[in-house]
Amino acid sequence: MSEAQALDGAAQAQLTSFRRLWRDGLFAALSWGAAALVTIGLPDVVPWGSAGLFAAITGALAVLFVLLSPVVYRLGRAGEVMIHYGPWLVAIGVWLALWELSTAKSGWLPKPFFSPPHGLLNVYVADGTRLLICIGYTLRLWSLGFLSGVAVGYATGVALGWSKRFSYWGMPFLKLIGPVPATAWIPCTFYFFPTTFGASVFIVALASGIPVAILTASGVGSVNRSFYDVGEFWVLTIAI
Repeated sequence: MSEAQALDGAAQAQLTSFRRLWRDGLFAALSWGAAALVTIGLPDVVPWGSAGLFAAITGALAVLFVLLSPVVYRLGRAGEVMIHYGPWLVAIGVWLALWELSTAKSGWLPKPFFSPPHGLLNVYVADGTRLLICIGYTLRLWSLGFLSGVAVGYATGVALGWSKRFSYWGMPFLKLIGPVPATAWIPCTFYFFPTTFGASVFIVALASGIPVAILTASGVGSVNRSFYDVGEFWVLTIAI
């Protein structure tokens, strides 16, 4: 192989390596780096807090995108996902920079109606403990209401689908309250329940229990009764 051919091969290899760079990653690094520079480099019209932390996060992500650009094609499935969402990463960085400029830096979108990204981050930093406590209480309320609603709705649905007498009295009542949104019962629940917690649990239970009851009743009622007889026979046989 001649020296000219070797040089051509090296140039072709370098060109191929350049083409294998994740260009969207480089553009994303530029956009996220611009967001970091805008956040830390320009003064806030109104103090928001956590500007340095937000700039550090966006700057670190910009560096990460630069480091991933030459190797993203070797990361398998994770790399494919990043390549697919590359344009979105670029757009998000541009959006953050414009968001900072239009709110905290220029005041074009004024406080308190609009908050910059580092202002929102400051809320989580300053009130993180309180937010976690609120999330825990909300999950407890939702779990109690949802699980109790599903349990009562399932039992009611089985009774409606199995018993004609129960369906005769219960189905009209269910069809009466079913179309009414659960939130429409809020005034009644505040009257009948001693605490707002109990009223909230009831509202969640009502919202989750009615669809479960209707669908369960429909499923149980559509099953051929002979299947129940066969199931009952096998249960008795196993019990004996």
